[in-house]
Amino acid sequence: MNNKLSNKNSEVLKDRLEQYTFKNSLKENIELFKNTILTDDDTIIYRKIKNKHSSLNFCLVFVDGMINNKIINENIICKLINCKLTSKSSELINYIIVSLLQNQVNLLTI
Repeated sequence: MNNKLSNKNSEVLKDRLEQYTFKNSLKENIELFKNTILTDDDTIIYRKIKNKHSSLNFCLVFVDGMINNKIINENIICKLINCKLTSKSSELINYIIVSLLQNQVNLLTI
């Protein structure tokens, strides 16, 4: 994808998301996406994941049919389930992006 287009799309999404208040609760944030941000879209998939070495939980949100399920399962979900993380890991998001996902994602900060 063209970098200018990708950056423009990220800015549009960032502007849209700034109107919402996100919580510390994953469950509440998933509900916010389902009931407010991404309503009436049957193509949105929510995959909840629990790390087996800690109490950390994750949720992947993606559009059905636009990703390869095998790649998601093997390269993201399995890594998040099996990696040894703690909630005390400093800069947990950056660690996940760099070490587990090998920079295959774009981080959108609000």
